[in-house]
Amino acid sequence: MRQKGFFLSLKIKKNSLGFSRFGSVISKKVSKKAVERNKIRRRIYGIMQKDFMDKVKKGWDILFIVSPSIKDKKGKELEEIMKESFEEFDLLCK
Repeated sequence: MRQKGFFLSLKIKKNSLGFSRFGSVISKKVSKKAVERNKIRRRIYGIMQKDFMDKVKKGWDILFIVSPSIKDKKGKELEEIMKESFEEFDLLCK
């Protein structure tokens, strides 16, 4: 399943493992500089670990596909975008 947003797209697939896995795709369209792409990747993983790691349902592969417009977003805004994406797929535990 896929959910496409203006800043962040989410691709999910059920897995047979007892835990969820996360990944991110940040193309050179977002930034030509690897330093900037890695900074965005670290922000996404940091938010995942801090806010969502223990709240996401088990047994899913989740892929974040980043669009170029995300460069201007701050941490709190990015966190809200990720939360909305998870809620749309009903991936958060109650």
